[in-house]
Formats: sequence, C-alpha cells, structure tokens
Amino acid sequence: MPERIMTQILFSLVPVFKNFQGRQLVSSQEERLRIVLSVAGEKIRRILYREYLLTFSKQKEELELLMKEELAARGISFWGSAAETTPFNEVHIPFQRVFHVLSLLASRSGLYFQNERLHFQSGAKDSLVLKVLQKADELFIRGELGGEDVTACSWIFPAPSAWFVRKGVLAPVKGAVDPFFWRLVFPYATALKDESKERFIERAETLAFVRWENQEGKRTAPSPSLLLKDPMGSCADLFFDYEEKGRVSFHDPLIAPWREREEERALQADLLEAGYLAKSVEDAHYFCPPSKVEEALKLLLEVGWRVQEREGREVFLETGSALSFSQEGELISVGGACNFGEMKCEWTDLLEAYRRRERFLPLFDKGAGLIDRVQIEKRWGSLAGQEIVGNRLRIKRSHFGLLSSFPEAPKELCPKEAAYIPLDPGPLFQGRLHPYQRIGLGWLRFLWEAGFHGLLADEMGLGKTVQVMAFFSLLPSNKPHLLVMPSSLLFNWTRECASFLPSFVPYLHAGKERLTKRESFERERLVLTSYALLRQDLALLSSVEWGTLVLDEAQAIKNPDAQVSRAACALTADFRLALTGTPVENRHEDLWSLFHFLIPDLLGERKSLGGQVAQGEVKKKLQPFLLRRTKALVASELPEKIQQTVYVEMEEDQREFYQKFLQAQREGLLSKIARDGAAKHRLEILEVILRLRQICCHPKLMDPSWEGGCAKFDQLFEDMQQVAENSQKALIFSQFTQMLRLIEEEVRVRSFPYAYLDGGTKDRQGAVRRFQEDPGTLFFLCSLKAGGVGLNLQAADYVFLYDPWWNAAVENQAIDRAHRLGRKGVLHAKRYLTSSSIEERIDEQKAAKARIVQDLVEQHEELKELTTRDLINLLEDLPDLPSAHVPLP
Repeated sequence: MPERIMTQILFSLVPVFKNFQGRQLVSSQEERLRIVLSVAGEKIRRILYREYLLTFSKQKEELELLMKEELAARGISFWGSAAETTPFNEVHIPFQRVFHVLSLLASRSGLYFQNERLHFQSGAKDSLVLKVLQKADELFIRGELGGEDVTACSWIFPAPSAWFVRKGVLAPVKGAVDPFFWRLVFPYATALKDESKERFIERAETLAFVRWENQEGKRTAPSPSLLLKDPMGSCADLFFDYEEKGRVSFHDPLIAPWREREEERALQADLLEAGYLAKSVEDAHYFCPPSKVEEALKLLLEVGWRVQEREGREVFLETGSALSFSQEGELISVGGACNFGEMKCEWTDLLEAYRRRERFLPLFDKGAGLIDRVQIEKRWGSLAGQEIVGNRLRIKRSHFGLLSSFPEAPKELCPKEAAYIPLDPGPLFQGRLHPYQRIGLGWLRFLWEAGFHGLLADEMGLGKTVQVMAFFSLLPSNKPHLLVMPSSLLFNWTRECASFLPSFVPYLHAGKERLTKRESFERERLVLTSYALLRQDLALLSSVEWGTLVLDEAQAIKNPDAQVSRAACALTADFRLALTGTPVENRHEDLWSLFHFLIPDLLGERKSLGGQVAQGEVKKKLQPFLLRRTKALVASELPEKIQQTVYVEMEEDQREFYQKFLQAQREGLLSKIARDGAAKHRLEILEVILRLRQICCHPKLMDPSWEGGCAKFDQLFEDMQQVAENSQKALIFSQFTQMLRLIEEEVRVRSFPYAYLDGGTKDRQGAVRRFQEDPGTLFFLCSLKAGGVGLNLQAADYVFLYDPWWNAAVENQAIDRAHRLGRKGVLHAKRYLTSSSIEERIDEQKAAKARIVQDLVEQHEELKELTTRDLINLLEDLPDLPSAHVPLP
C-alpha cells in the first residue's frame, strides 16, 4: 500500500470582537475560548471531520482533546455516530478548561493568532492593576499588565484565569480577576459617571489590585497632526500628540483622563473650516476637494499644525528663495535655492515639480515642501515653460519681461526703470512735447539702443506721430527710414514732417514716376509709402537696408496670413516700430501678428498662444515692448480740449471723379465770371463748390451708383472702430443730411449702437437722452442745423467733424456741444479735410478771406462782389501728389 500523507493542523485563536486598533476580546455572554482548526498550506478551507483528523494527522492527542471538549459542549458522545458528521473547523473551550487546553496546545503543536505563531510563556508573571483617576464628576479607569497599559495587548481572554497576547507572546495572567473588570479596561479604557460610577466604587473599594490616583502635573494640550492618505492630499486622518502619552486618532474611542476631548473637537472644527469635509473615503475619515487642498494645507501649516504626506514626510511651507542671474550671450540664466524651514531645494526642482502638477516636493532629511501654486504662478509661473538645463533656467534675452516679478533681477538684465526715463528731442525737432510724450521718446530710444523693437499704442489723439517725429530727430542719418501707412494718410504725414521736422524732406514713394532702383533710396533720409505699394513694390523695398521701419495704423497687418503682413515681415530694418490707437492688450491673435513682425520669437508659435495667455506669459513678455497710454491716464498733462485736423488723400478712382467734374465745370464758369462778373453767376458758383464738397465727402452724394472707394469715409470708420473698442462715445457732425444717412447705413452694418438727429427728427430729447444716459449708445449722428446749437452732449469723448464748415465759429459751436460745464475728462475734436481739394483750399483762405467764406456759407444774404482772383483761388485745379520730394508749405 502507498504511504499515507500526513497533514499538519494549525490551531488559531479567533476571539469574537475586534476593536479600532486590532485588539480583540471574547464576548461576555460566551466566556468560552474559540479555536479555529485549519490544514497547513491549503488555500481552500475544507470541512474537517473526526475520521479525517484522526487518520491524516499526527497531532492525535491535541485533536482528541479539542474534539471531546466540543462534543461535550454539544452533548454528543465522542464514539457515537453523531460525532462522525460533526465538523470540527472551530471548537469552543469553557473558561474552566482554558488553562489546561492552551498549555497543552502551546507546548505541543503551537498556537497562532492573526496568522503569526505565538511564543508560549508557561508561568504567570504579570497581574492586572486597575488605575482609577477622579476627574470632575467622572472616574477614568485604565489597566496595566506588568507595568504596560492593557490596551497594548492584542488579545485578552477575560476569564477568572485570564490569558493575553502581547507582542507575539501568549501568557497567563497572574491571579484571578472578575471578567467585569477586564471589560472596563479592554479593548478601551472606560470613563464612569453617575450610577455606573457608584456601582464600581462599591465593588472595587476593597480590592487590592485597584489603585486610586491623584491627577499629577500640568494638563497636556493636544497637538494636531494631519496624516494625508493620497498623493494630492485630498484624503486625510486627524491625530493628536499628547507628549509622553503618544499619538491618538480623533476617531479612536479610547477613553483616558489625559485626553482633552473638547479641545480635540475644537481642532476638528478648525480642520473643517479650513476646507476638509467629514467624509469617509476608503480608510480616511476626511476629504477635501482637490482644488481646495492647497489653500487648506497652507492655512493649517500657518497656524502651527503638523502635516505629514502619504510617505510619512513632514510637510513645510516655503519660507524664501535666493536667486542668481547671469547673461550668457543672447540668453539669461536663472538659478538658486528655495528654503522650506531649515531645509533647502534647488529652485529649478521646485519649478519642475510645479510643471508636473505635483502637490509636494520631497526634500532632504525626510521632509516635503508644499508646492504653493498660487504664489509660484504669481512670482514665477510665466517662467515655468522655459528650458531648464542642469539646475539653471534659460530664457531668451528678448523675453526679459518675464523677469518683471523678480525684484532681485539686476537692472542691466531687466531694465524696467531705464526704459521709461523722459528724454528731450534733438535740435532738428520743432515743437514741444508733453511729459508723457517725453517718456514715450525715452522708451523708443531705449528700445533702439538695446536692439529691441516696439509697439506704440497710445490712445487716439495723444500724439503718436509727434513722438515718432521727435524720435527721428535723434537718429543717425547713415540709413534711410521707411514709414508705411494707409494711402489716405500720406498727405497728413507729409504735413507733420513739414511742421515738426522741417529739415527732413520726405520722399513719397507713390504715383507712376516713383523710384525703381535700390540705390536711389539710399540717398533719401525719410521715405513714405502705402501698404498697397508695399505689396506691389516688395521686391524693391525689401532690397533696401532700412534704419527704421515704422508701420502706422499697424492693425493693417493683424491677419498674419494676409499678403500685406507677409510683405511687412519681409523688410529688413535695424529698428521696427508699429503704431496703433486700437486697444490691443487683450486681442491676443492681433498681438501675435504684430509681434511676429516686430520680434518674431517673442510669442513663439501661434498655436501655443492660448497656453501662454492662461499662464500670464503674454502680458509679461510684451510689457517692455508695448506702450499704451489713455487720455484718462495722462489727463493732468493735457488741455481740456484737443483739436486736430486730419488730411486725407483721395483714392485714385475718387480723385479721377473729382478732377473730371472740376475740369468739365471750371473753364466755362471762369470765362463767364471774367466776362460778366461773379454776381451774375452766383448760383452756378455755389452749385460747383457744393458738388466738389460732396465728392470730397463721398462720391455717392453726386452719383448714387458709385461703387468705388472714399478715403475720408474709411478714415472716419477707422476712428469710430477705435472709439467702440475703447467703449467711449463720439459725436459725428455733417451738414449734409444725405451724408449722415450714408454714415448711418455703415453704422448699422457694423452694429454700432447709435442715436440720430437731423431736422426731421421728432423726438429730439429722446435722442439726446439716449446718448447721454445709455452707456451702450456710443455714437450720435448729428446734422449741423439740428445739433450744432442748443444741446448739451457732454457725455462725448470725441467730436468728429466730417465735413468742414467754412465759418470757424460754427465749428466751435458744434465742438462746444460736448465741451460743457460739468464735463469730466479731455475732449478730442477731430476735423477731416480732403487734401488737394476744395476743402483744403477754402480752409487755407478761411482766415485771410473771411469775406469770401461768409458770402459762400450764408446763402440767405446778398452775395458780395467777388474778384476773379478769389474764385480762381477757390476753384484752382490741385494736382495729384507727385512721386518726388514734397516742398515745404
């Protein structure tokens, strides 16, 4: 027969109840010891019957003893048939037999508790001592075995002859103790009051193992500790340290005289107020939403709490940093250390942990630093995306604006103050600058000297053109300078040059006779051209090495994919400057295109712009290279009323239409006047002048089918767009009702909110009230006769005089509708004149020929006698702008 395989039976103590910390206790009702039997090495538990145990195990004496005890408790004979079908996976021993059974099992086969084999101590050495402390109206009762607290035991069988397990050792208790007293001290200490207190005193006052204590020493206040259970610190448990008494969980029901439960509850309330919720998640008792963890931990640490992260490292707040800066070619290098209490870490390690969105940074000496994302974003967040090499962070020199939040950055690397030092213009400049304009000039000079480029974005009316002229007065003359602008502004820039830089004779690159060779430009000092000709003559203009390249109304290149934008980027210049009055600080796509022209590597790839905006990088990067002042910001330096005349050049189709009409009318009319005198042809003179003025306003006033352009109309809406984007208000005056209707049509197309007033308006006060009181109504379209007098419109920030009135008093009356008593802020009045036209000719003669103007405007009076020379001057054929040097007026 094959040899029988014998098995090893394991005997394990499995008491009924388990407390908070794993300590166990048999129930008071049973007072019987439970022992579980199992086959060693088997993962699946089988049912153990008598035949199997006696056949396949060598531990027959121990097994017979246990089976007899279990069968006797059930009233079954060991040799009867019922014993054969009784399972013996668990047996129960009455307390009278516990000492004998445990002694046999421990000495022969061994006993197990919680899967660990116990060492057996045969002799009873430790006896129970009850220590009772009176505190207020309560008795605090705790037990000691051999000088150690009873709660240090893992298991106690509270029979008169008791047994305990402590630190892997099974031992009997010395002396007999009523189970009642065991239940007072295990698994937890007990506090008794009222009747329970009185009953205890009656039973315990004569017992020798009860010790009555006096409260000694000072009260120990609980010190709160928060133990985090997950990597991000959302789940946590609350503990309190009681000095020599050790650490206890807030949720441990342990009752001890040294515990200050009221203070513990108050500290738990602080935890809840900080942002944690009393919500169990797995084995944690508190939960904080991830978005609030950082703020909650900062608050707790600041008020002295101890916090430990999941790995047991104590958490500290950052207490300071020491950074160093250096320049390495075209790069700026930043490095240093951060302090967390007495511990340090590399500054770049903190930034990299911030990038990885970690909550804690491991430190030396078993500490961890709390990553304060709010402070890092505020101080250094804009640098988080920059390259780190070794323990140094490197940024491009042109990105020095990212260092604006670093007060320790050296001035030579981050010249924040040097960029805004006021500067006087050179001796060639004829004019005076406001203080803010002198600061603007200093900023331009700083950029030029440092090899940077910039965007001057002062609000409309603050004199960007004047600042550029003053800047030109400081530049060397070794290379030509190029200004690019809308065609309609060429004449205006020419006049500004003549006014402020009379020694600069600009060359207008326009017309059919314009230059065609690169060498010709090198002899010029200042070249003016349009965006249209920039595209057309790109090959020629890009072959010239310009000293300075200025783009006026630079929003023309806001679309980076447009031909004009690509053409501008293709030009070569030592210094690039863009001008715009449009608020661009929050228009990031437009900004990207403008700075792709100015400093291509500043904002990186267009697709990455959104992330830079979210991290605050864009604003910091741009700050050194973008200067924008509003009227509100510099109001103290400005007069109450700014008046400006803008000269607009007609487009080619409009100029051709104007010239054809003038040629068709002029010769015959002047011949009649020469023959008969002006008085006899009064109506014909007025009719020709009226039609010429209408063509200047818009050719549609003469020809409703006109589909060409109108430079003045376009310029008006460029300015209105800036007003709208600044959420300001403007009055638009015209003496032609038909012109107001054309403006109104375009206003509706652009969805500008407006009010309207002409001679046919029935509810005048309603229109005025809407403009004055409704913040959303930005524009008021007014005719001369209806709105020029008698109205108070001081809500306006701008007055746009679309077509000039030949009587200056009439213009002033219109402007004064907004410049009234009680007005706040600066008023900007802007007159639009079409250059090389009847408008400009009458404006030039307005002062000297007041008699003529009066006769032409006030048609209800008798037309005064006009000389032939007067009419020739008014109707003189003004030629197109030549493609040559413009003579000074």
